[in-house]
Amino acid sequence: MMIGLVDRFVEQVIANSGFEEMDALYLRNRVLALVGDQVLEV
Repeated sequence: MMIGLVDRFVEQVIANSGFEEMDALYLRNRVLALVGDQVLEV
C-alpha cells in the first residue's frame, strides 16, 4: 500500500515539476527516506 501511494505521489511530482520519468527511482528513494521506509534498489 505504501509503495502504491508513493508511486502516485512521484507521478504527480513528475507531471507538475521539472523532474522527468527517468528521475522516478531517485524521487521514490528520496520520499521513502524522508518517511523512514526502506529505499528501493534496482
